[in-house]
Amino acid sequence: MKKNTKLKLVIAMSQLILDKGLANTSPQDVLTLSGIGKGSLYHHFSGKEDLAFYAIQYNVEQFIEENQLIFNETVTGKIKLSNFIKKNRNFEKGCFLGQMTRDKLILSTPKLKVEVLRGFSWLKNQLEHVISQCIDEGACFQNTNAAELSNLIISVIQGSYITVTGLDDEKLYPNIMNILENMIFKK
Repeated sequence: MKKNTKLKLVIAMSQLILDKGLANTSPQDVLTLSGIGKGSLYHHFSGKEDLAFYAIQYNVEQFIEENQLIFNETVTGKIKLSNFIKKNRNFEKGCFLGQMTRDKLILSTPKLKVEVLRGFSWLKNQLEHVISQCIDEGACFQNTNAAELSNLIISVIQGSYITVTGLDDEKLYPNIMNILENMIFKK
């Protein structure tokens, strides 16, 4: 029961961080969304920042698990990279990691910021590995720098959330991703 209660609090806070931001989320918001009593919150966590740490960690783990499915596929590097680039994304919610980087309270709290950085570092490492695989397979040009290309891919995908939302046109996304793939892969 205790583990289930703690997890409900973490999941509620993880959703609220993405929906409202950390500064705008109160302990009462967490209690209301989770359906858990006030005593349980302070039984499991020392305060809002402590709960936020576990919630951010939860969001990062969800992001990693979701994307690990693509990176662990037993296919060529080109297919892995293409599947990552072209995967369906929820433009209404946005990227878990990207949303948390816009939260000034998260980024100004070292303990919380480090979790967001862990998520981006994980993604960058995965992309560098699969890009290196693409280079070895001859799918990318030999002079491709895996670290630089991983940064570009992350930037284009994160930027596509803003572009698609700002122009209110989800049909732009496949076009943007096709252009990105045409820049990456040899013909």
